[in-house]
Amino acid sequence: MNSEASTSLRKAIDSIQNHDLAEALRIANNFVAAHPELKNTDEIDEISEDLHRMLDYMRRGYADPARGELYGLLLRRALAAVTNLCCDYRNHHDELFVEATTRIRNKTFSNERLRQQMENFVSETALLSLESDQPTEERERELYKNHYAFMSSLFDHILTSGRWVVNDARFYENLVLSPTIETDDALIMVSAITLACLSVYDVNKFTALVNIYKNAGFIALQQRALVGWAFNMNDEMDVFGDQKPLVREVCADNDTVRRLADMQKQVAFCMNAEKDHETIQRDIMPTIIKNNNLSITRNGIVEKDDDPMDDILGREDNDKRMEEMEESINNMMNMQRAGSDIYFGGFSQMKRFPFFYKLANWFTPFTPKHPDLRTTAAKLGDSRFLQSIFESGPFCESDKYSLAIAMSTVVNKLPPNIREMMDGQETIFPTGDDDERNSEAYVRRMYLQDLYRFFRLYPKATNINSPFRPERCVFVVSSALESTPMHSMFADLCSFYHKRKESDEMGKILETYNDVADSRCMFLHGIYDMCYGEGANAAARCFELSIEKDPDNRRAKALLARVYMETSDYKQAITLLRELYAANPTGKSYALNLALALTRDGAFDDAEQLLYKFEFDYPDDLNVTRLLAWTHLGQRKTDVAAKDYARIMRHPDRHADDILNEGYCKWLSGDIVGAVDNFRTLTSASQERSLHNEFAGDMEMLMRNGLTETDIRLMEYIVKGE
Repeated sequence: MNSEASTSLRKAIDSIQNHDLAEALRIANNFVAAHPELKNTDEIDEISEDLHRMLDYMRRGYADPARGELYGLLLRRALAAVTNLCCDYRNHHDELFVEATTRIRNKTFSNERLRQQMENFVSETALLSLESDQPTEERERELYKNHYAFMSSLFDHILTSGRWVVNDARFYENLVLSPTIETDDALIMVSAITLACLSVYDVNKFTALVNIYKNAGFIALQQRALVGWAFNMNDEMDVFGDQKPLVREVCADNDTVRRLADMQKQVAFCMNAEKDHETIQRDIMPTIIKNNNLSITRNGIVEKDDDPMDDILGREDNDKRMEEMEESINNMMNMQRAGSDIYFGGFSQMKRFPFFYKLANWFTPFTPKHPDLRTTAAKLGDSRFLQSIFESGPFCESDKYSLAIAMSTVVNKLPPNIREMMDGQETIFPTGDDDERNSEAYVRRMYLQDLYRFFRLYPKATNINSPFRPERCVFVVSSALESTPMHSMFADLCSFYHKRKESDEMGKILETYNDVADSRCMFLHGIYDMCYGEGANAAARCFELSIEKDPDNRRAKALLARVYMETSDYKQAITLLRELYAANPTGKSYALNLALALTRDGAFDDAEQLLYKFEFDYPDDLNVTRLLAWTHLGQRKTDVAAKDYARIMRHPDRHADDILNEGYCKWLSGDIVGAVDNFRTLTSASQERSLHNEFAGDMEMLMRNGLTETDIRLMEYIVKGE
């Protein structure tokens, strides 16, 4: 829907939400007048007449105790009418819907015919399975051809349907849940309802998806319906709050809340599919390609000859290559097990086959009997490849179709051993155990990947509101989930997004999750402010609230100490770090941070006493030596500090700060030439480091050792070569 039409109808819906029926009708009537091609506009006129009749009765002074209820009914009728205007306009102007409407223009879809057609397919396939003669195969192909054509039309019909009434929703609920229809047909219909609702929100379609989820008899149907209603929670379009009691009821089940939280994480992995593909292409595939034993030529894929030098020089290099390739493959499999969509990049170029011109095919569960695979099956011959994909292919449904069609185009150019593998009884695909492949999480992930491919790769999908857009992808913050146990999952989801460094998504959840009485909530707000948000001062307030509610929260205390260090509140930091160190005297991290805070506060003797203990326990720890060297500088023990820095500079892990600090040590010892060499090395190695800023940051320590501002300024001149 173009932006002008969308804005106009959105204003009408806003007016309904504000209970301004007259304004909503004025906008709707103007829209109808500007678009004479639209049909079924009589309802707008009828609502206008009913409103004027109500106004006329009121002018005459008639008392009507039901007036408020009647006005509410008019508002609901107006919302239904405006929703139908949206659907009608979409079907006339949006390319995807215009084409779908055209395909079913002369077809009828009575409820009785739909049910009968789908039940007949089940009974006819059952009868065919009892026969074994050759003509049966032809009849089976014809049966599947007609049925998939019918399902494609039904998909278009549901997609282009206007706002459902309650009876429409009940019919489709019962049909989808019926044990007398094919399970794949039920899955296809759920996807059609999902897309139709994403296109134009319809509370009755939403209700159907919720009820299908609640009563689904098998996992795949349950998970498709879950994804459908979760993606269709719509705060803006739920004008009368009808979806809230539905969601509240279904989320009383803790399993539903857990599924939604898991689904939110899976959506994040889908959104990252292209980045994961880049990682695979950059870090994994080069090793696999370098070490495999196949070569792609103009004549097909052929095996490379073994290198005869292997027999002379030994097999060590060959074994090493195999280990590298196995490690790379394992890394890729680990990404997949963690949730990454590792196949998106490889299959994204395989969605241009004519098979995907049919909208329903994007959401049809893979079956070797699909009529659009007839040519593919003929090219593959007696190969078990299609059956292997069906039984154990670790791909989403649309990728399975892509693979089958793509393989049929190159099958004649494959080397004999690959053909033999394809024809064998064992699967050629990496598979997990059956429990994993049949789990809710796995089934849901595969379906989400199908949806992601559709919205990302189907050119006309832009006409449907994608749930994978950044502004919509964090669906758990919907107001429909308020007052449900979903909020108990927010802390875990925030931690998930923080680990992935996805600050926008974390921030969206924290806008909803903002309970000052919840220690973990305030802790997460502190992390957000410290890393992405309002900075150290705001983070400190959040950590303080977190500790107030949970005095034993060591992580909050450690981070609050770090924030105090950033804001130069060293005494507060020391108090917290002493407490943490006392509770865990073997904790080196607490000790080193305490020593650092002591040096910043000028308590060098206390820092030295603490560090000597850890220098004895960890003589090779460079961080202990660094802190001790800085402490010796603060104590004006430049001769001792010089020995510390000599040790540090011999270490391979030294860094730029060590060069700077050794320069300070030389300067304070009177070795001006040596100090200048260090400072010039530092500034020449990094153009971003300003010597003036470095000196300013360490001014207190330099002046403690007897240098003046003039000394410091003159050193800057010398280093610059003035």
